[in-house]
Amino acid sequence: MTEYIVSFDLHSDEVDVCPDFFVKIEGLTNPTRLQTNVWIIDSSMTAKETADSIFAHLDSDDGLFVSELSDRNAVIGPYRHP
Repeated sequence: MTEYIVSFDLHSDEVDVCPDFFVKIEGLTNPTRLQTNVWIIDSSMTAKETADSIFAHLDSDDGLFVSELSDRNAVIGPYRHP
């Protein structure tokens, strides 16, 4: 599994991004909210495959950013991810 940071720019109230949103997408696990629209997830897919899988559940005018986390990042605050 690879750990990714996922950020959304949602233009509709129809998409409810919560832990259950990620769980229903096969291959994604351990969703942890960092900020309102920023999540950390584990995925068995590449960043592109992960983004495609998530975007399939969003509206076409929404924005999505997915990037692999590495040991060269820093988090300040109450972040706890398994």
